[in-house]
Amino acid sequence: MLVLICGIGAILGSLMLRGSAHDHINNVFGYRTKRSMKNRELWEISQVYAAKIMLFTGIANGIIGGLIIFVTRFSPYKNEYYLFFELLWVIVMWSSVFALTEKKLKEADNEQQYRA
Repeated sequence: MLVLICGIGAILGSLMLRGSAHDHINNVFGYRTKRSMKNRELWEISQVYAAKIMLFTGIANGIIGGLIIFVTRFSPYKNEYYLFFELLWVIVMWSSVFALTEKKLKEADNEQQYRA
């Protein structure tokens, strides 16, 4: 259930990030890291790229969460470690969004430095 809820949350977050991509750099909303707030170009790249990754992971988690609910409906999952598995999966999902976005920002930042 946790995977499905986080998948829906990631899809909604992705839609909100897409809307904030062209707004000014702010300290309240969006993908905010030191590197993403360095300048306007990196801000826009981070919002758009993080939104794409979040949409992909949200859809994948929605499918996985739906399958888990469907399967456990017919054969109840009786292992107490199930919640830990779901929590670990969600942590991996959000860590991948962060890692891939930071990698993209580092490449864009290096490209900006070479242009200057």
